[in-house]
Amino acid sequence: MTDFFSDVQEEQARQRHPVRATILVLLVLVLVAGAVAGGYVWNLARTFNEGTQTIAGAIPENSPEKTSAAADSRNILLIGSDTREPGADARSDTMMLVHVPGDRSAVYVMSIMRDTWT
Repeated sequence: MTDFFSDVQEEQARQRHPVRATILVLLVLVLVAGAVAGGYVWNLARTFNEGTQTIAGAIPENSPEKTSAAADSRNILLIGSDTREPGADARSDTMMLVHVPGDRSAVYVMSIMRDTWT
């Protein structure tokens, strides 16, 4: 009788689990793909950072003082939108920079075309 139980135990040990094996193989593939993608992104970021040149003092820490003549002047950015279809995302058709001097003697408008945005 002990031979019967040892035969059953050996047969159970030899049984394969295809679902478990498939899940394990897929998990390993996902982990390897994630490691490869992470390595690629890390290498891309490192390469970009090494090739970047910085300009010292490009953006001053303190903004310049306004002169007394420009104390009341205003700069306004006007952005037009194209909303032809209700609920659709609006696209900006134009951008205009408006300057109104402090003495309000004139209004200066500069149009910035959509294709020249920076």
